[in-house]
Amino acid sequence: MPDITNPNERGSMPTSRDDLRISDADRDRAMATLRAAFTDGRLTLDEFTDRLDHLMKARTQGDLSRITRDLAVAAPVPAAPASVPGSADVQWSIAVMGEDHKTVRAAADGSVVNGIALMGESVIDLRRLPPESGQVTVNAFALMGEVKVLVPDGADVELEGFALMGEKKARLGYYEPVPGGLRVRVQGFALMGSIEVVSSGSPDDHILSRNDALRERRELRRELRRRRHL
Repeated sequence: MPDITNPNERGSMPTSRDDLRISDADRDRAMATLRAAFTDGRLTLDEFTDRLDHLMKARTQGDLSRITRDLAVAAPVPAAPASVPGSADVQWSIAVMGEDHKTVRAAADGSVVNGIALMGESVIDLRRLPPESGQVTVNAFALMGEVKVLVPDGADVELEGFALMGEKKARLGYYEPVPGGLRVRVQGFALMGSIEVVSSGSPDDHILSRNDALRERRELRRELRRRRHL
């Protein structure tokens, strides 16, 4: 750490904003910018992961600027009209070195949910979808992470994809799919990670309930810590 009282060390002090050290909050804001750019298609998956790697190594404001300078916030656009039967929508769950829990409460037939876990855990909860939602497609990508898809009993589940040095599995209860009910198609790719589909009536259901409670407690502790620093 430089001694500002020592003239010999004053040259090591920041001379511009680009030289200033970044905080955790600065890094979080940059990550949110990257996530938004990836979600709306301005970054490919390769570009997203490459910039995340540089973000984890960033130390100064200049480093952050080089990572996000071409990702200026897009101008606001008019709100999209409410979904109508037959229209498809896309939702996202992105976990980067952390955890993201996405609860889908409404979806039109043909809707898509994309789950990406990069050294993190993405949980996509479809258990609150009504049976008349039609077909929902989940695209899951896990790189040294886990994507878990929770489905209700009676859903017609199809799990496809490929796992390389990882696993892809379904733990479903002993039930017959409900004719005309919810259909869930999971297309997954796991590289040194896992993709798992679990139903409400599976043997793991009690574990899911316990994990949900633990997750809520963690989120509450995070919020309390955040408020203490306000």
